[in-house]
Formats: sequence, C-alpha cells, structure tokens
Amino acid sequence: MFFGARVSQRTAERADGQPFYAILRVSEAPTHHPREKKEVKAQKIPFTEGEKRAFLDKISQVAEQGGIPHLVDILERAPMRARAISTAKAYLSECNRRWLWSDGKRMLVGGTGEQSFLLFLAERSLEVGSSALAKAVAAFQLPNSTLSPFAAQLSSDIIKSRKKSEIFHRIQPKKVSEDVVLKIIESVTDERKSERDTLLVAISWYALLRAEEAANLQWQDIGGHRGTLKVTVRQAKNDQLALGRSTFLECKEGSLLDCLLKRWKAKETMNPIKSKYVFPNLTNGAKLSARAVAEISKEKLASVGMVATHHALRRGAANHLQEKGLTFEQIKARGRWRDRGRDCGGKRKRVDNSRGGRCNARERAEPYKL
Repeated sequence: MFFGARVSQRTAERADGQPFYAILRVSEAPTHHPREKKEVKAQKIPFTEGEKRAFLDKISQVAEQGGIPHLVDILERAPMRARAISTAKAYLSECNRRWLWSDGKRMLVGGTGEQSFLLFLAERSLEVGSSALAKAVAAFQLPNSTLSPFAAQLSSDIIKSRKKSEIFHRIQPKKVSEDVVLKIIESVTDERKSERDTLLVAISWYALLRAEEAANLQWQDIGGHRGTLKVTVRQAKNDQLALGRSTFLECKEGSLLDCLLKRWKAKETMNPIKSKYVFPNLTNGAKLSARAVAEISKEKLASVGMVATHHALRRGAANHLQEKGLTFEQIKARGRWRDRGRDCGGKRKRVDNSRGGRCNARERAEPYKL
C-alpha cells in the first residue's frame, strides 16, 4: 500500500524544544475514481533516530539548563544542511518511505532499528535496483549512527547481489554524438524558440552542462576572448560552497557556435522584455526550471529522431572528449565531476571507463576545440 501511496510532506518548525520532524500525510492511491482520495494518517519522521537521537536528547537537557535550547536546532539540522539540496531531499524521501513501511508492518517501535531496516532493504531489493538500495542505506545512516559490522555486511551483500542480477538485463545508457548536435544546429530556423532551444542544446553539449546549470546560466557568465569562449557555472550540483567553475571552449569567429550565440544575443538585445538569463522563458523573461530545460533538450533530440534525455548530452560529450584523446582528469574538470565513483570516468555514467583523478590548473584551462 505504501509504495503506491501518494505522499505530501511539509517541514514542521521546531519551537518547543522537541525533536525536529518532517510531517508526512499519506493518501491512498485512487481506487474507483482518479480524484477520490482516502486520507490514512499523518506520520512524523524524525531527522535523528537511534543512538544519535539519544545523544541529542542528552545535549537538549544540558541546553535546557543553560537556557539555550535553540542551539540544539543547529545540531539537528546540520547533517541535512551539510548535504546538497537535492541529496537532502532524496534522503528525506527515503527515510519517509522506510517509516511508512515500518508503520504498515506494525513495526513502529523498532522502525528505526537495524533489524527492521534490513528487512525493509530486503523487500526493496525485489522492486528497485542497486543504486536505489545504496541510496536507502545512505539515507538510513544520516539520521542514525553508522551501521554495525553485521548490518553493514548484510546491506552490502544485498546491494551486490542486486547489482549482479542487473548484469543480465542492463541497458547501455544513450549518448548524444557530435553528429546529432550538428544535425540539430543545421535544422535551426528564424523562429525565436528554435534559436533559443538550439543554442541551449549546443552549449549544454559543448560545455557539459547539467539541466540546472543551463537554466541558471546568465549572460555575464559567458565571455569570449581571442577565439575562446568561457562558460562559468556559478554553482554546480556538487559545489555547495558556490565557488564556481569555468569551462573553456574554442569558439572561433564564424564558427557554428559563435554564429548561434551572436545571433541569439542580438535578438535578445532587441527584445523589449529584458532578461539576465541566456535561456529565459520566452513569455516573461523569467528563469526556466531544470525540468523545462530537460524537456526542451528531449524535444530537440526527438526532432532529429533520437529518444534521449538532457543528461545524454553530457554523457555523450564526455565520451566524445575521450575519443578526442583528452585525459580523464581533463574530462573530469570540464564536466565538474568531483568524486571517483560518479566522475567522468565513473563505472555507470558518461565515459565507459573507471579511471578518475584530479586535474591541474593547466589542464583545466586548456580549451576544447570545436
């Protein structure tokens, strides 16, 4: 019931010194009519559980005596705030799913323990892949302490066994080649939407932009000098300190990318509705959402006969750079990948190799030739 339930949640502000919760309200999936809903119950999901909850309770007692209970809020929220927003939301969603499952199995008392979590993980392994299972483990450890050796071994074995079974039906992820991008560029028309969407696909491919990075791109983030185009990403998904990263592309005067960019900039300059964003909403000049950018890329790829997502642009560009002879360190810098497991040479994504590493300033600044 709970895996098919509709879930809505809101954050409850802590004002009385009690544990900080996310309030979850569950409605059963429609049975007779699409608009019919049956509200089941409201469930509190704590941000801290188990030993960590007990430890913070002791701190709360000390804080109460000192008249500073509000400082406990900072400690409780710190683990969640230390993560990227998307990661925090994903972990909270997994915790919500686990608590709902425990509630449905009448295991509320032991719902936060390792035993019930392993049972939850075992049932999840029947429905989802190894990546989702790994996320569930990480989400459990956020409000709890580290798993015990036995629990850690069992959870690792469940993930590995699921990964092993995925080998037999694994589908190679799609990658957008440069030929596909050039085909999209050649199909551009004088229509304003066509020019915006075509440039969005081109910039996203050559600069390896995520959908959210393309949506946030502003005119002041793009600059050219002596045939080199500098694209600055103010805050990447893994750049929580917003230090910013720049990608350098060779964009000679008269090249396809140069013509597209100048043509679009000239149109936007004459447009009465001014916008600071490179790819704005055509109606009011507001920033597009990451989902809107993803839909635009999907639509443009479909126009040339390819069924793929925006992320396929990024993956395909990384593979193209590998074929051009760039090192994994250089590709990693261009794509703003941080860790080894999911970088440009990750086991599951982008470039079909498992190497990874850091790049030096010289490699980071070397432009990519179009």
